[in-house]
Amino acid sequence: MDSDVCMISASGRTLLHVAVIAGNLENVEKLVKVGKDTLICMKDQHGYTALALVARYTGNTDMAKCMVETKNGFRKRLLEIQNKENVIPILIAAANGHKELTIYLYSKTPSTVFDGDDSQNRVLLLSLCITAEIFDVALKLLKRYKELPKESLSLYKFSVPKSLRGSLSLPSNESHQQSLSDKFSALVALAKMPSAFPSGIRFSRREQFIYDILCVESKFRHNHDFPDIANFVRKVTRIPVDERPQKTSFVCQHGFDRRVLNCLLFVMLSVWHFCKQLVSIFLVWPVKLLGLLLHWIIHRIAYLFIRCFNCLNIFGVRRIYELKYTHYEVIGILGYFCQSIGEFSSRELEDALAYEGMLHGAQHGIIEFINAMKEANLGLLSAIDSCNRGIFSYAILNRKENVFQLIHCLNGRSEIFRNRIDKFDNNLLHLAAHLGPSSDLDSRSGAALQMQREIQWFKAVEKVVHPKFKEAKNGDGKKPFEIFTENHDELMKLGEKWAKETATSFTIVGTLITTVMFAAAFTVPGGNNQDTGLPIFLNDSVFTTFLMADALSLFTSATSVLIFIGILTSRYAEKDFLKSLPWKLLFALSFLFLSVCSMIVAFCAAIAMILKGYRTYKWFIVGPTMSLGSIPIMVLVLSQLRLMNEILRSTWKNTIGNVKL
Repeated sequence: MDSDVCMISASGRTLLHVAVIAGNLENVEKLVKVGKDTLICMKDQHGYTALALVARYTGNTDMAKCMVETKNGFRKRLLEIQNKENVIPILIAAANGHKELTIYLYSKTPSTVFDGDDSQNRVLLLSLCITAEIFDVALKLLKRYKELPKESLSLYKFSVPKSLRGSLSLPSNESHQQSLSDKFSALVALAKMPSAFPSGIRFSRREQFIYDILCVESKFRHNHDFPDIANFVRKVTRIPVDERPQKTSFVCQHGFDRRVLNCLLFVMLSVWHFCKQLVSIFLVWPVKLLGLLLHWIIHRIAYLFIRCFNCLNIFGVRRIYELKYTHYEVIGILGYFCQSIGEFSSRELEDALAYEGMLHGAQHGIIEFINAMKEANLGLLSAIDSCNRGIFSYAILNRKENVFQLIHCLNGRSEIFRNRIDKFDNNLLHLAAHLGPSSDLDSRSGAALQMQREIQWFKAVEKVVHPKFKEAKNGDGKKPFEIFTENHDELMKLGEKWAKETATSFTIVGTLITTVMFAAAFTVPGGNNQDTGLPIFLNDSVFTTFLMADALSLFTSATSVLIFIGILTSRYAEKDFLKSLPWKLLFALSFLFLSVCSMIVAFCAAIAMILKGYRTYKWFIVGPTMSLGSIPIMVLVLSQLRLMNEILRSTWKNTIGNVKL
């Protein structure tokens, strides 16, 4: 070996260290071949080997492979060498978010590094992998070490090295006596990752269809040996049906004797079941079997298409597949933690920051996290912060509909949460009166629909709380509705401005269409007969189509203009934004859309009548004209259909207070 290769600079770095920092793979391979084990294991003044510098700076897996792997195996000792803070290379790679390198180093690092009574390396690696979203390694660690969830959630028995504290969001000024604020909690980290859960991703309809039909269970079970993952995922992503509040029947409310009622019910149910059996034998079962067969065939065809799209990466199927697989990994990690959470005492839950994790989960709307933790330990639902605000307070303040709906699934326990008052004497309705976050408001197309959404939230919470809270005053002496009016004054003005500008723009379009179609009704194609004054094409079916389309376009455009004028002259009170204004806007847009379609039909019919005598070239002109006539319709559909659909969905029913199954 050439002694010049092992020369050390003032900083203690060799040529190999310099080549690694420069990212020159070719020179690294040459130096490794020449310097061998001696050069590879040399440290700089901070205790970093060349492999540790790869983990810290470049994250280049090929560089790591050329150092770790040999013809006879791999260099185990290199993977165990610590720097001056006793940190091994895989921890450095995870701390810097190098996913591919971390997965590779984990496959090569000897298990003895993580085994034994000293849990520092395995706990730190788990924590770093979760923060860096390297869920594959985290899941393998949890599977290998059954006590790891409890070890990582308990207070650390060691001090976290200074170079790793930033990656774990811990204060850099390390104290000898560890306080609760210095404690890293994997639960809190997961609760701050909404994009790692299905509820945190907003898909288009096409993407949602692809996501639902993709199957990752078999691959996940093969890689991580988690046989019940599909059932666990379904369990935590849905609101439990059996916990929904049961409604009291009408007859019981009106004083019928229960014995008489039971007899009547028994007779009625017997007759009903008998009739139902007859119908099912002769009608329902054949239809059901046919439906199941068609569903299976369609599902298999769709599955084959998706597999082909995945291979060719069409429609982003590969990205969606990887995203769904990541969701399964995260929910699997959460499952391991929940197994330990179920055995924790109240004090241990506080040390693990489980209550804080519940609040963060509610703040980010991670329903999977809330459901899983609730199933593990029901007492976690009572989590409160320093202001005496619980998970439903956070859900209302941050407009997380899926978490708020859980309040309907708690049966008798819901009263505790419905009547909660924070330290400022605010009840849930006071909190709903505050303006929602911009992330929720921006999901609506215009200020008017944003205002509608805010009113819907206020109405949904109003149905939940006790009637006395509607007029209750908080610490500032304000009632919920007064706070709502005060906080939404600016939004209401913006909503009024948006609605008037929209109505004004479409009024101009509608007026123009009305004028054109009115004139077209009296200047019919082909002219009139000079003797009778009747249109020449009166008996032509195309002329009938022209008249009907012209009349329909005229009347619908005039109707839309009148509705838009009604919008312009509305009083714009708060309650108008809930139903009246959106319905007016929806009907006006629908009539305008119908008038444009009718106008195009009338235009095409007129062209066909004018060119009636030119039989040779008639369809060479009419065909392209009709095709071009569809362009305005397509433009209108693409530009306004989304708005119309959004208005319809948001106005038809307030889904905030309803449980989605």
